[in-house]
This record gives sequence, C-alpha cells and structure tokens, in this order.
Amino acid sequence: MQDKRKRAFTITQLVITIAVVTVLVIVFVPMLSSMSDGKASTGGALDRMNLYLEAEEELHGKPQTMSEVVELMEGHGYTLERLAGSDGKTIAWNEEANRFLYLDDEDGEDRNDLWLIADEVPEITEDKGEGFYYSYYLAPGFTGTSVHVRSGVDVGEHADIDVLYDSAAAEQVTIRTNGGTLTVDALNASVDHYGMADDVHVQRVAKEGAYSLYGQVRGRVTLVEGRAVLAGGASADTLLLLPIGANAATVAVEMNEAASLSVLAARVQSVLDGASVDVSASVEKVLVAD
Repeated sequence: MQDKRKRAFTITQLVITIAVVTVLVIVFVPMLSSMSDGKASTGGALDRMNLYLEAEEELHGKPQTMSEVVELMEGHGYTLERLAGSDGKTIAWNEEANRFLYLDDEDGEDRNDLWLIADEVPEITEDKGEGFYYSYYLAPGFTGTSVHVRSGVDVGEHADIDVLYDSAAAEQVTIRTNGGTLTVDALNASVDHYGMADDVHVQRVAKEGAYSLYGQVRGRVTLVEGRAVLAGGASADTLLLLPIGANAATVAVEMNEAASLSVLAARVQSVLDGASVDVSASVEKVLVAD
C-alpha cells in the first residue's frame, strides 16, 4: 500500500514537470531566438512583436509614443536596439498602422510616421527636402543635450534634452520630451506633445491644426502664432499669448475640462480680449511685462 502511494505521487510530479517544461519552452525559445543573429530568427521576432502590438491595441488602444512601444516590447523580452540592422535591414515602427516593418536602406520610403531607434539624429541639410526625415527615438547611446528635427522625436529615457522642431511641411508629428525646452516653428504642421517639458515656445503652428499638449509643462507655454490645445489630463502653469504686432486674431486657445492651467497671460489687454479663448473659468487672466 505504501508503494502504491509513492508511485502515484511520482507520476503526478512527472506530469507537473512536463507541464512546466512545456510552458518554459513556449516562453523562452521565442525570446532566445529573437536575440540571436540571422534573418530568419529576426523575422520571427518581428511577427511575434506585431502580435503583441495587436493584442495591446485590442485591450488599450494604439500606443501614443515610441516610448510606450519600447516599454511594451521590453516587457515581452525584446530589446529593439539589438534587433536593428540585421542583414542590412532596420526595424521601424509604423505609428499609423501600429506595426513593425523592415526598412531597407535603399527603399527611400521617408515618412515621419516611421520611427527608428537612433544614437544620433541625422543633421539637417539644405539638400534634403521636406518629408525626407524619419521620426527618431533616442537610444541609450545618445550623448547630446539638444536635437534639431524636421520629424517626430521621442527622447526616451534621456532627461533635459532641448528639442527644436522646424518644418514647412504639412504634417502631423508626435514629440515626447522629458524636461528641457521644446521649440516649435512649423507653419503648416500640427504637433502632439507628450511627456514633460520645462518650457514650450510655439513660434508657429498650422492654423487649421494645433500644438496639442497631452503631458505637463512645468513652466510657460508661449504661443506666438497658431492654436494651442490642452487635452484632457494635460497641465501647464502659464500660457502666454504673444502674437506679432499684438494681433489677437492670429492666436487661439482651447482647454479640455480635464486639463489644468493656472494662468493665461498677455502683454496687452487687447490680446486677452480679442483672442479666441476657450478655457476654464478658474484660469486667472493677467498682464505681464516680459
């Protein structure tokens, strides 16, 4: 009787062991293959990562920034920098489709909705026309203190990077900062701004579009020309209307009821009175000297 009990327990252990090993194989074999070199293994990783993106989108909607994508993939064991450049190809995230794809160097498919991971952002030169540039996520190897882009940019884990977005293209771009100053000079573009910044200076933005804040500005947002929108959950201490020639018709402000803004300011009263402003009644309107 004692032997029968011992044999039954041993069989149970065997069944449990087989089940555990099966789970480990399912989880770790794809992870290990994704970290190895070679086109076949990287291609398999690409397919699996797209399945994770699809599942996440079903549950929570599309990621808003490349940082969210990087974090999601790391949670599943994939370090995107290690997958880049396999067999002469680079992996890019298509923001619009929310899918990874291979980007051949010779493809010439240059769009700001394609995100690349980069240790440095290519220098802007006059021989490159509008629309040439991809959007860039700053990899851990980035060593600068500022970037000048004509596309979207996500500073990743870097803090206090100053960002200048300068473009004449009619486009929608995503920018994510983590401290520092964001400057926007984009007559025909719209900007979705995530993360946190110390200050934001909107020199120009599309009149039919907007500079849309989804994150936090600890200091001042200065609006010279165009429309500024504070989305739900966004916050800023001060929004300064500073139109050229005190022309109130060239600036507009919209504020979601779930956003937070302490002060709406201008240098002359006519701007506060004449600008198109839709903000909470709790926002203080003041004149400033500088």
